[in-house]
Amino acid sequence: MASVQAGQYDKAVEAFTRVLDLSPDFAPAYNNRAAARWDLGDYEGAVADYNRALAINPDFPESYNGRGKAFCDMGQMDKALADLDRAVELAPDFADAYNNRGVALRKTGDFIGALADHSRAIQMRPDRAAEFYNARGVTWLEKGDPDKAIADFTAALAENPGFAWAYNNLASAWMEKGQPDRAMAAYDKALSIFPRMAEALSGRGSVRAQAGDYTGALADLDKAIEFYPSYHTAYYNRARVYQLTGNREKALANAVKAVGLFPNNPLYQDLLNILEQPASAPGE
Repeated sequence: MASVQAGQYDKAVEAFTRVLDLSPDFAPAYNNRAAARWDLGDYEGAVADYNRALAINPDFPESYNGRGKAFCDMGQMDKALADLDRAVELAPDFADAYNNRGVALRKTGDFIGALADHSRAIQMRPDRAAEFYNARGVTWLEKGDPDKAIADFTAALAENPGFAWAYNNLASAWMEKGQPDRAMAAYDKALSIFPRMAEALSGRGSVRAQAGDYTGALADLDKAIEFYPSYHTAYYNRARVYQLTGNREKALANAVKAVGLFPNNPLYQDLLNILEQPASAPGE
């Protein structure tokens, strides 16, 4: 798994493919290739490999967990929950499956069930508490309780001070509480750890725009899109900045891009509708 640990997921896919050329019935290789494909964002390819692994070994909890996670990312929540339920049925102490089921439950709006699963994961694997505190913090935040979210993100950072995602999410929680200075500090910390984190760049760009620093905001948003060209939130945020600075043409182009990447987001569509309206003539 060295290639995967190094983040070289494409090389990992090639390596596991070579293994499967020699041993086509080796379920763990399908499972590992699926995990690498998931890391590349190839969720359909990951599901196909997990299917192959499960055809060989129908009682492989790691494959149900991985496939459930991929289904969750594809928005197929019924399939995700069925797989994650099966994973914890086969392996009742499988903390990662509980945590992933918590994410799926959160996305269906079952915050109580999600919080319970994240808490189980924390209890089962205290050595991975940072990861699971962070996930529970996101659930608290989406449930509308930024104070408990901040407590969990802070707990995650106490366990792992280099956890860039926890700083990024902490920044979101501070923004929910109307504290942009603390949010900016958290985004800065996230980016000091992971300078190419598009989500933190986009978030910081939004904070800068709210403070009237449009030049700084656009610099952050341009970088976010450079590092993550399909990141719809960054296009939306950049559209808003161009709208605020009176650059209607660029605002419209970015709004179109955001909607194209995420058609079902009402915020994006509302902005696009506004920008597509004819501009008022002077004096109207």
